[in-house]
Formats: sequence, C-alpha cells, structure tokens
Amino acid sequence: MSWIMKNLLKICLGWSLLLAPPSSGWCGMQAWFVHSANKILQDATPTETRKSWSLAAARGEVEACQLVLRSDRDLERVSIQVTPFRQKRTGASLHPELYRVHYIPDVLGKVPYPDPLVPLDRLSLESGKSQPVWISVRVPQTAPAGIYQSTIRLSAGGQVWTGNLQLKVWNFSLPETPSGVTAFGIDSAAIARQHQVEPDSAQAKTLYARYYEMLLDHKVSAYALPVDIHSEAAIPYLKDPRMTSFMIPYPPEDEALKNLVKRLVQLDAFSKGYFYPLDEPVKEDQYKRLMEISERLRRCAPGFRLVSPFFRNPDWGESQTAYDLMTGRLNIWCPNSHFFDTEPKTRPHPGRPESPWRGGMVVCLLRTGKTL
Repeated sequence: MSWIMKNLLKICLGWSLLLAPPSSGWCGMQAWFVHSANKILQDATPTETRKSWSLAAARGEVEACQLVLRSDRDLERVSIQVTPFRQKRTGASLHPELYRVHYIPDVLGKVPYPDPLVPLDRLSLESGKSQPVWISVRVPQTAPAGIYQSTIRLSAGGQVWTGNLQLKVWNFSLPETPSGVTAFGIDSAAIARQHQVEPDSAQAKTLYARYYEMLLDHKVSAYALPVDIHSEAAIPYLKDPRMTSFMIPYPPEDEALKNLVKRLVQLDAFSKGYFYPLDEPVKEDQYKRLMEISERLRRCAPGFRLVSPFFRNPDWGESQTAYDLMTGRLNIWCPNSHFFDTEPKTRPHPGRPESPWRGGMVVCLLRTGKTL
C-alpha cells in the first residue's frame, strides 16, 4: 500500500472516531447516566461519555439517578450489579435499590411514556429501544456524613462494562415529619382491578396497604387509612409522624360522628384529619347539602376542616359564584388549577381562616403560611 493511501486511511479513521456518537458502546449496547428528574423516551440516545455519576443527600433523604441502556440488537439476560455505597473513613455502607423504568403505552395517543418503577429482578433489551434502570439509595438518620463510593457492573453477551457512583451525605437531617402536607387520592377498587383481584378481598386490602406505605415512605399521604379508622390497627397509622393528613369518614348519625371526633382528639390526630363528604358541587341541591354538612360539623366536630373540590361556578343563575356560595362553609379551598381565583374572594377574612388547596389537590397551602 502506498504512503498516500496509508495516510488517507489514518485520516478517515480519525474522522470516524471524532464523528462517532458519544456513548459507552460495547457488545452492541450503550450505557449512560441521566438525572432522576428526566423522563427518558425509548428513542433517547446518549449525549455524553461519562461512566460516573455523583449524588448528594441529607440524612433521612432518598436520592436516585438513572442508568440508561440501549442496544442495536435484542439482548437477553443483561446483568446489572451495584455494590453498596461505602465510606472509606468509617466503613459505613448504604444499600442501593434497583428498579426498571416501565413504559405506559400510547399515552395521549402518542409514544410510550416512562412512569412506574418496577423492582428489578431480570433485565432484557429490545433492539433500538432505550431502557432506564433506576438506582435509588436511602440515607438513614444515623449515616455518617461524608463521601460514599459504589461500583456498577454490567454484563451482556460475554462482555463487561463498569461505572462508578459517588454519594455525598450532608451533615444535617431532614425531619421525619414532612414540611409539605399532602393528600393523594388512590382508589382501592382501581388497584384491585389492575392487579386482577376481588375488590373486597384480603389480597385487595394488602395491596392497598402496600401502596399506602409506598406513598408514605416517599413523603406523600393518601386519602384513606388502610384499616378501619375505629380499630386498634388504625392507631399506629394515626400516630405515624410521616403521615401529614387523612380523610375522616362522615357517619350519618350525630352520636357516631361525635364519638369519632372524640377518639381522634384523644389520639392527637384530629388536627391532621379533614372531611371530604361532597365532591365538586355544581347543582343547587348539592350546595344546599354542603351548607347542611358545614352546619352539622360546627355542632358535632368543633375545629373541623372541610374540603369540597370545585372546578366551575354553579349551574343555576349567574349572580353568585362558587366562591360566594362556599365562603363561610369551607375552611379548605380546593379549586381546580384552571379555576383558581386570587381576587378577591379567596383572600383570608378576619376570624375565618380559610386555606387554599391549589392545583386540584396537587399542591396544598394554608392561609397561616403552613401547608395544607
């Protein structure tokens, strides 16, 4: 081969390396890190070559990142191992948890969308589809502050890829009781239906309890407790410092209502509870019912909190708005975000500390400046 041809080959090879897409490609597979806040679609491609990622968390916090895998051919039995995060100075270790990011098909008639996290037991890749692995680490209140190191090992098709994770634990702790008060709606019947079990079965109750605990573990409180609020089994839930709100049942008999309120007051839980007996009033009879509920709670449940989400004005007449009709009856405002009105009816009134639940129960704020 001539000298000219040899040098032309070198130049072409150099340009091919420079123009190659950034990735950690091996065995037909690419691997790259992504921030946990990013939603990775299945057509995503790598944008950088880093084989390491840094996390930071306080004590009492959970932090995570994503390792995205993509292959140009189908791969079965992809193995991923993440060692415990270990601190060299003290020998302390923190154990990671791995999840497979699952895709919901045809969201809004478009592309599959990443949302649920499924505990990772096995992993395979479809050709041309990116698959994130969620790597999560929980920092206990007792963890020493400082730097922790972990190693990732991927193996597929007889080849191995390694990467590194670093976790910085800050020298302060998050409070056990979340500062943000939440009220998240989960439907036990829908959960049972999705898991294909009978709605009132023991399996369904166990599933609801697991969903409830999962939310609580991530600083989110669900509407209803997983057990009968009158039972002894409810006491640990009512006293759990992680729980910031719960829905109080609304019994039809005054005596039953008074007894329930008395029990919750004795357990020092009543202040976290709220009544939610009527949803999204529109018609005149619904507003009359809301007035009756408010008056009854004044008699039977002093110090009550009442919410009734709404998304529009009443369907009769135009002289009064939903804000007019609810003022003095609700003490938690919860308009849908598109119907939120700051002027002037949602302003606080002397002696009537109403509070807004903005965004259709997504973000909840008190008039006192506290949440919910």
